[in-house]
Amino acid sequence: MKTVRLASCLIACSFFATTVRAQWEMQRSGTTAELRGIDNVGAGVAWASGSQGTVLRTEDYGEHWEHCTSPAAGTTFAADLDFRGVQGLDAKTAIVMASGRGGLSRLYKTSDGCRTWRLVLANTDKDGYFDALKMTLPLISMRPGVKQYQGRVIGDAVRGKFARYETTDSGEHWTKIGSDQVESPAAEDGEAIFAASNSSLLYFPNGSELFVTGGLIGARSRVIAETIKMGKHTMKYVGGYIPVSSGTEDTGAFSVAIKSEGGGAPHVAPDNKEEVLYVDSGVLVTVGGNDLKPESTKGTAAFSTDSGVRWTAATTPPHGYRSAVAYDDMTKMWIAVGLNGTDVSVDNGRDWSALMPGQGDAPDADKNWNALSLPYVVGPKGRIGVLKTQSRMLLATGQ
Repeated sequence: MKTVRLASCLIACSFFATTVRAQWEMQRSGTTAELRGIDNVGAGVAWASGSQGTVLRTEDYGEHWEHCTSPAAGTTFAADLDFRGVQGLDAKTAIVMASGRGGLSRLYKTSDGCRTWRLVLANTDKDGYFDALKMTLPLISMRPGVKQYQGRVIGDAVRGKFARYETTDSGEHWTKIGSDQVESPAAEDGEAIFAASNSSLLYFPNGSELFVTGGLIGARSRVIAETIKMGKHTMKYVGGYIPVSSGTEDTGAFSVAIKSEGGGAPHVAPDNKEEVLYVDSGVLVTVGGNDLKPESTKGTAAFSTDSGVRWTAATTPPHGYRSAVAYDDMTKMWIAVGLNGTDVSVDNGRDWSALMPGQGDAPDADKNWNALSLPYVVGPKGRIGVLKTQSRMLLATGQ
């Protein structure tokens, strides 16, 4: 197993070497909640969310985390809401996603810096379960000069189909996506989406999406494709099996991220010239494994270079179950986190090296993490960390 020690010394690694001082710098959240939602808006603004109805906000790069009014404050179930996803639109506006069976899956929105919240979507399917929430600016704005976000929610299968909802007005109104557009993708028996880090779904400005799954049947990806045959256009989902740990309800692909290269331009599928893919071209990396066996390195990462149609297992995988992955453009590295550590890859997910705490770091700085929105990372018992700017700059410049 390769390791990288982030300290004031040379990093010994077979595929890169640089001098850095630290890795995740711990921040004070003031909560003991299990944090699984994190979204870096930029310019010092970030939002975090978690169990017990917890929502946090910072406007100063995490120097201070504000405890927001709980979205369901005053209700009998406020403390039961587990906010596993959050998307910040700006310093005052955000949407949080609660994950839970039936009515415990819901979305709330704030427009006044989290002083007050409004319920904007409630799950009405008793077997439904929201897994991921993503918001993005559209490729073409319907109201030039006005920031009007579009969004997507995806959830576990109900009556054999993965549940999907969309918004085109920054989350004010949500509509369940049905067969009037592209047919919702069918789930195989025992197939599910994981809500571990709000990163099992990618949603693009052109309205396309890609998501990854796991469970008894194994891990798969789904991506929208347009088939053009004899002048007839048909929209459907395609994808491939992902070679990660599988066979139980707790195994599969938990998170997916992309290093975009195509700018959202449509491109032809690799094995079918009659299929057009609308997912950004580039490199996709997915991580996961078995969340009940966090130390197991079996099947913890895979990568794709054809928009998720085909996947290749990592040659040197992360050294345990990983719940979140992200690409850091500054350092040109992939970063994956989990309960037993942090790993990085500089060859697009083929080989991974473990990051180890350096001198001056907390001894567990690399461990006990759930979710990423770089440079932030969150985890159990209110843990929040930030990847030190100095470390990122040194890694980026190779100094």
